[in-house]
Amino acid sequence: MAIIDRFRNIVTVFEVFEVPSSESSSFIKEFSSFIQSDLKGRVGVISYNLHLNEEEGLLLNYAQWKSD
Repeated sequence: MAIIDRFRNIVTVFEVFEVPSSESSSFIKEFSSFIQSDLKGRVGVISYNLHLNEEEGLLLNYAQWKSD
C-alpha cells in the first residue's frame, strides 16, 4: 500500500497513460509483466499500483521507491 509522508524518505512517482478501452487489458498485462520481471526486485522498490479509468481511457501508475 502506498504511503504519502514527507518524513519517510520515500519518492512517489505518478505516470498517466492514455489507453483505448479496447487495448486496456493487453496494456495492463504487459505493464504488469514489466513490473514483475524488471522492476520488482530492484533495490529501493516499495510498491507499484495500477488504476484504470475505463470511461476516460486512462491508466494511472503510481510507484514508491525508498530514497536515501
